[in-house]
Amino acid sequence: MPTYLIIGTSMGLGDAFAKGVPLKGDTVWLIARSKPASLSLTDGVIRHWLLIDMATKHGISTLEQALGQQAIDVVIYNVGIWEERGFEDDYTFDADNPAFIATMISSNVTSAITYCQVVLPHVRGAVAGKFIFIGSTAGLNSANNKQVTFVASKYAVRSIAEAFREHVREDATTFTCSLCKRHYSASNNKYKYVKKQVM
Repeated sequence: MPTYLIIGTSMGLGDAFAKGVPLKGDTVWLIARSKPASLSLTDGVIRHWLLIDMATKHGISTLEQALGQQAIDVVIYNVGIWEERGFEDDYTFDADNPAFIATMISSNVTSAITYCQVVLPHVRGAVAGKFIFIGSTAGLNSANNKQVTFVASKYAVRSIAEAFREHVREDATTFTCSLCKRHYSASNNKYKYVKKQVM
């Protein structure tokens, strides 16, 4: 039975992954700032919640201690906070709070590097380990988004996934790293993509 680590499971797409991707008998580690709704399910999936704020580095030791020597078959990196009014009609970059900009970069970019570095040995310990980064078309050229920090962070995740893929290329051929670049609102498409990747 495979073991999953899903980073970012408080709500939305991450919550959908936590509920729908694993099957009866599978084990799932859930990283979230608030208690995931999927913990209440009685579907035979073994779920463990780690209360970690991805905007800080303090959760790294928590994650290391929790995993121990556990091999992880699939890591789904699904972190992405955006500007307070980022997708409202009245949004303007001029009004963005500098402190929250820094928080966004820590949560959306720095964590993708530091936390994935920590779990890499655990994925190497699996028979056919997989990393799946959930990106966005906001990280593609000519996407015409004006949310400066969010767009910058999605470009960064795209670059991190591509560089990460090169880094693990020397590992076993069964080790894969992929980037889902669906539109930020097309949650159903992202969900189907991830299900296909882990089958």
